[in-house]
Amino acid sequence: KELESIFSSFRNTFEIDIGKYRIADQKFHNMLFDLCTNSLVTRINETFQVINRTLLSGLIRPPEETLDEHLKVIEGIRNHDVKMAQTAIEEHDRNTNNIIQKTVNDVQRLGINPAEIYVGEVSFK
Repeated sequence: KELESIFSSFRNTFEIDIGKYRIADQKFHNMLFDLCTNSLVTRINETFQVINRTLLSGLIRPPEETLDEHLKVIEGIRNHDVKMAQTAIEEHDRNTNNIIQKTVNDVQRLGINPAEIYVGEVSFK
């Protein structure tokens, strides 16, 4: 129910406030990590702060692309349908990773090393 409430204000909305969605997106991903009982996943997130680092520069993909994916994950969890939740997470991951890889490739084509990019006050060097 908590996961569902995160996105309830964005359902059936013509225009989504990006700032509010970004906060909801981060809350959603953090809550999934909090609910996770896989110690390896938990340790990886605690060590590398994957979600926080990813979201430092904003949303990777717009709400129009991710909202339905998030809702599919929530539906799988609500229905105790592990396969559905897993498939939705894998699809969401794949779609996001494709965008990240395209961005990295574009940056490299410009002669920039992505490992040396600064986002705000955070260095990924």
